[in-house]
Amino acid sequence: MGGVWQDFRYAVRRLGKNPGVSAIMVFTLALAIGATTAIFSVVYGVLLRALPYPDSNRIMAVFEVTSKGRLSRLADPNFDDFRDQGRSFQAIAKYRDGVASVSGASQPTRTTVAYVSPDFLEVFGAQPILGRDFSASDARQGAAPTVLVGHGYWSQHLGSPRDLSQSHLKIDGTVFSVIGVLPAGFRFPADVDLWLPADLDGTNPSRTSHSYKAVGRLRDGVDARGAAGVLERLAGRPVQRHAEEADADEQADRNDQAARPRQPQRCRPRLRHNTATIVG
Repeated sequence: MGGVWQDFRYAVRRLGKNPGVSAIMVFTLALAIGATTAIFSVVYGVLLRALPYPDSNRIMAVFEVTSKGRLSRLADPNFDDFRDQGRSFQAIAKYRDGVASVSGASQPTRTTVAYVSPDFLEVFGAQPILGRDFSASDARQGAAPTVLVGHGYWSQHLGSPRDLSQSHLKIDGTVFSVIGVLPAGFRFPADVDLWLPADLDGTNPSRTSHSYKAVGRLRDGVDARGAAGVLERLAGRPVQRHAEEADADEQADRNDQAARPRQPQRCRPRLRHNTATIVG
């Protein structure tokens, strides 16, 4: 201990002989420590922190893979197959986001909205704090338009009403009834304030039109490798009924070969842990 104290006194004397150099050294050291702390904070917040949802390690992003090995969004029919026959998921949902013109609140805005399938909140283990979630009937073609609002939007633009029956928003010219308010901090995808049912105008029957991202929650006891294997088998099935779902430009060829079974376009699925940034 005495040796450490002597070394400390010697260092102080040396620094005192060159105060200018000492000040630069101290400033540089403080700057380096501050930068390291800031960088670690960003890395922790974006890459290391678990998603703020129950059992977030079971939440998976679901992709298709192109013939060139690139990750792709899902086509509607492929998502339907995964949802209806992929028993590895407790819930799976598709979504896409964009910017829409919104009026009917305190002031007109250009707002980021997401179009989601009914099991979207179940994937994240989330529930509205007020009102209700989407039902299957809300997502059917021609259903009355409904919308879920984020907590911040509800308080800032709608005035925090407890009774939602009189709350309506005009989104890109269509009037939507507000049916629920999501918990504070829930904003997936990032920056979204409003969530709308995905299929009010119907689904796209083409297997070559990749419009939606997808996310799923694995069932208890199922790992990502097992779920991916199930999806691979689904994607590789030569189901003859897919022939009638082909694009219109293949109609002539199909008429010439009406009696011949068709192999559907191969869909190669892939899973990975969902690492999208969540804004709290």
